[in-house]
Amino acid sequence: MGEWNAAEYAQGSGLQAAMAAEVLATVVLAGDERVLDIGCGDGKITAAIAQRVPRGSVTGVDPSREMIAFASAHFGPPAAANLTFDVADARELPFVEAFDRVVSFNALHWIPDQDIALRTIPRADLQVYEGSGHAVHWAQPARFAQDVCTFVRERLEPRCLR
Repeated sequence: MGEWNAAEYAQGSGLQAAMAAEVLATVVLAGDERVLDIGCGDGKITAAIAQRVPRGSVTGVDPSREMIAFASAHFGPPAAANLTFDVADARELPFVEAFDRVVSFNALHWIPDQDIALRTIPRADLQVYEGSGHAVHWAQPARFAQDVCTFVRERLEPRCLR
């Protein structure tokens, strides 16, 4: 995974932003959700989510310290009081039932040991366990998305499939 040049990424990530916007357009939010964005990168997409949940909160995590520093400087408080950014590895998320929604856009395919990450992610999301709908949203390259769906079907607990 390693470090990324955050400024260069911010300038050249139009495709990623477009893919995320397409998926986010299908996500219904009441405005008070607690959202985790895994692999938040430069924070631009995470900030857009924060605008959609003015009474909620959004946490963006990324393993790259440079990306988190960039995201915090450009989009975090005071620009958005409901938005925080933290360095975190998706394979070792410290959260337990802390979020109503988990999103990841064009990030999960970069993670080594993806099965570990895919077991850790639902633990962070209260709704996955409450069975209240599709709480995990992602946009990934087609092949990886197929792998994620297969993993969810075959390995995660049946209650996670709602």
